[in-house]
Amino acid sequence: DQYADQLATTQRVFLAIAALSLLVGSVGILNIGLATLRERSDELSLRRSFGATSPEVARIMILESQIVAVAAAVVAMVIAAVVLPAALRAAGPEYPLGPPTLPVTAMVTGLLVSCGAALAGALAPAIRAARVPIASIMRV
Repeated sequence: DQYADQLATTQRVFLAIAALSLLVGSVGILNIGLATLRERSDELSLRRSFGATSPEVARIMILESQIVAVAAAVVAMVIAAVVLPAALRAAGPEYPLGPPTLPVTAMVTGLLVSCGAALAGALAPAIRAARVPIASIMRV
């Protein structure tokens, strides 16, 4: 019973650390998105002048963040799939809790959370990108 309490406490601590990490990651994505928006404002205005609508510009920004999130999650899953078995083999042949398995559920959850964090961080820059005036390209 004591081990179950310790395990539950450890899980709560790791969950709190994960939530904090996601918050920091989302703020980082937001910061990068706003910096990218400043750099690409001419391009986005040019797209709008050639007929792209504001929602299309917002979708472009969101889609880019989702592609990066999926790519990063897939790379992380591949690294985990390669490193986890190697680390467990190096630790020793005994498995007191049974043989290790690849945490597929955790990997899928990580992919979904990665996409959610990217969406949360890219939403404000996407909305701001959709509002970039077309006339700003003419000022240069």
